[in-house]
Order: sequence, then C-alpha cells, then structure tokens
Amino acid sequence: MAVAKKTSKKPAGENLVMAIVAQVEEMMRKHVGAVLQFVEDSESRKEKVNFGVDIDCSESEPHVKVSIRYSQSVTDSRSVVLDDPNQGTFKPLVEAAESETKKKKKGKKGESDEPISAEENPAN
Repeated sequence: MAVAKKTSKKPAGENLVMAIVAQVEEMMRKHVGAVLQFVEDSESRKEKVNFGVDIDCSESEPHVKVSIRYSQSVTDSRSVVLDDPNQGTFKPLVEAAESETKKKKKGKKGESDEPISAEENPAN
C-alpha cells in the first residue's frame, strides 16, 4: 500500500495572500483613527474605505503594492517584494548553522582560543 507524501509547501499564491492581508492590516491600523474621525464628522455617519492592490510579476520577485483611499483627500500605499517563488530558500541552512554556532560557543566557555606558551605546556 502506497503512502502519500506530505509536503510542507504552501499552496500557490498563499504568500501573495499573506502579503496583501498584512499590508492592508498595517494601513488600516495606521489610518483607523482618521477614518473614525471622518465618520464622526460626517452627516451620514458613513465613510467608504477602499484598498487597491497592484501585483507586478514582470520580475523574478513579485512586487505587491497595496493602497488605501478614504474620504476624498487621503491616500497611502505600501509596497513589498516577495521571495522568488521558483527559487529555493536558505532559511533551514542558516538556522542550522546558527544553532551549531551557538552550541560551539556554549561548549567553549572558559576555554581560551590563544595557544599555550612553552612555559605553560610542560610537554615542550
């Protein structure tokens, strides 16, 4: 009986969705006070908030620009460059190397990196 392999790879487009959601959340948090102020000041007690998303995949790394617009005078935008989806990542290798370095540093506490002089080493 064959067992299906589990892959930890994210579904296509998941990084794109996460990047857009993060940018929208960041901008809304930044502008929520002003938006609520417009709501308070308006007669209808309503305010329309629009987010625009520009996705540019003409380069190897996708560029995502998210914009916010509310009232008739306020606009803002954020831009992010995602990792090339066709390129591997060194993150596991970097994490392993950093972990190994930490282990070596803990093991060498109290030891000196300097060579022992002839007076200190009776074998010479």
